[in-house]
Amino acid sequence: MQPQPPRTLRARSARYRGVITWVVLIVLALQLLQFFGAYLVRPVEWQQIQVALILLAPQLCYLYGVWSLRPAFGEIAQGRMFGEAQAKALTILGWSLIAGGIYSVFLLTNLLRLIQVVEGGYLNFDLSDIVLAVIGGALVLLSSLMAKAHAMKAELDDII
Repeated sequence: MQPQPPRTLRARSARYRGVITWVVLIVLALQLLQFFGAYLVRPVEWQQIQVALILLAPQLCYLYGVWSLRPAFGEIAQGRMFGEAQAKALTILGWSLIAGGIYSVFLLTNLLRLIQVVEGGYLNFDLSDIVLAVIGGALVLLSSLMAKAHAMKAELDDII
């Protein structure tokens, strides 16, 4: 039998799930306006569209990672504390951070070089992207530990 989280935690989790929804949707809309909004009033420049898509890709990875936390908070709001949804959400968040960080460091500059927008180095050593990738790796490891702990708890509950 799984212990119920306190009512205040359940209420905060439900609110936080809603906050995540709105923040991600608003940030996504603002990002799309930032990169593509100018084309609402002027002709499309295809090379600038390519640049925008290349620059937008890691940000979409990060937003997807944040979006993936919604089911975990939904589970807590429904009274299920440490379950499969939390481990899965942390795994998705971790891999999204890793993907966005690796893309930013290794692919971003090279793709911009490929379409002949920039010249220069082959790697983009942005410390924030490197730190996000490392934190993503830590989250993947922690999520696997959480999944194993949940499986052990379920096994112990079956024995009792």
